[in-house]
Amino acid sequence: MRIIKLLFLLLFVLTIHGCNITYLNSSYTSKEKITIIRANTGRFNLIMGRRSKEIIRLCNLARKNPTLLKKYVEIKYGKEYSERKGITNLKESKRLKDVPLLRPSYLLTISAISHALISGVISQIGHQGFPLRVYLTGNFNCFIPYVLCGENCYYGEYKAINMFIGWMESSGHKSNIMNDKFYRIGMGGFIHFSKYKYNMVQNFSGPKILDLVIRPKQVFKNKK
Repeated sequence: MRIIKLLFLLLFVLTIHGCNITYLNSSYTSKEKITIIRANTGRFNLIMGRRSKEIIRLCNLARKNPTLLKKYVEIKYGKEYSERKGITNLKESKRLKDVPLLRPSYLLTISAISHALISGVISQIGHQGFPLRVYLTGNFNCFIPYVLCGENCYYGEYKAINMFIGWMESSGHKSNIMNDKFYRIGMGGFIHFSKYKYNMVQNFSGPKILDLVIRPKQVFKNKK
């Protein structure tokens, strides 16, 4: 009985830690708190760090609720971040309710980590070998005709908010984050042995088999 209680306590602690809700104070309504927790789709991923999970949360808030994103960024990081154009340029739209949340993929995460690691060690920048990495990590869904894949790389910053805003202020990177054809995301970072000192990689793909099974209506709705 004692062991069962300890297991339940451990599960509770892991849940609280994974949801990262300790800072969700009275500034938010109950609905906003739930939206912020749901946006952290990577909360139970075992190989992503807190920084990667926070970036995924920010990406999902940008995709689903730009107004709440601005409020969240202002409360957590300060007005100097919430007033950046990468945040303020986002507009609310009726179509946002149909945009899927980005959900973590272990295989895409391995692909992102491998690129961050190799790029860091050899001081390389860019997207060299992206199709091969996607293939080697078993992301075969990326080769289905209507399924897209993409990659974002960032160099020089370490804080989640700086990376996110940097991507959102670059049209190509922003289009990947906001692309409603993307369902899955993987993230990984590593030291960059150059003037940049650090690099972070995001890999994106369309729906996986699990998405087709669990949410087929949404998948085929966004197919066109």
